[in-house]
Amino acid sequence: MMGQATRPTACIETDELEDLIAEILQGDTGALSSFYQCTVARVSEEARAFTASWDDANEIVRGVYEQAWRRLPSYDPASGSVLTWLCGIARQLASQRLQRRAVVAPIDEGNRTRS
Repeated sequence: MMGQATRPTACIETDELEDLIAEILQGDTGALSSFYQCTVARVSEEARAFTASWDDANEIVRGVYEQAWRRLPSYDPASGSVLTWLCGIARQLASQRLQRRAVVAPIDEGNRTRS
């Protein structure tokens, strides 16, 4: 399965994504490219659902793939599909981002009233 970066994204199934993970872990850069191309649209949709802008969503997507890259060796198909796993990371990062903003907003508002 090496070098299948030209695979159409519409035909990627869970089993194929799991195969791509195995190929990535073996050092296949084509598989890494295919994995990203096959999943980024869905991950972007998930991130955008939780954010106010595409810029925020893009930051979350970047974070998803950074975390996925680090966690890839521990991905467990028994825990859910690859897309479920990636979207879960997106939701977690979006939630963290919203929590940080909620903490910062009252501090900013408090500083404005004291001036």
